[in-house]
Amino acid sequence: MAQASRECPYNRHVFIAPPWQEIYANDAERRQDWAEAVATHDVMVRVYGELGYTLVSWPRVAPDDRAAFVLRWIGKEGQA
Repeated sequence: MAQASRECPYNRHVFIAPPWQEIYANDAERRQDWAEAVATHDVMVRVYGELGYTLVSWPRVAPDDRAAFVLRWIGKEGQA
């Protein structure tokens, strides 16, 4: 997989949702407990960094504001 990531990279920027305990809840889709969710995030940050990606962290704001952030960011990057 490491070779494939080098040969066929995606956009160099990757959005990542940081752990946010105040809104964290378990359900049928999210079976990880909080500690496992934080550990998964930390591994993702490390691996994406090792593969040369730049992480763009979502702000801890309401869903509409997060969507607006992503749309603004995509627009900004499209002009870079």
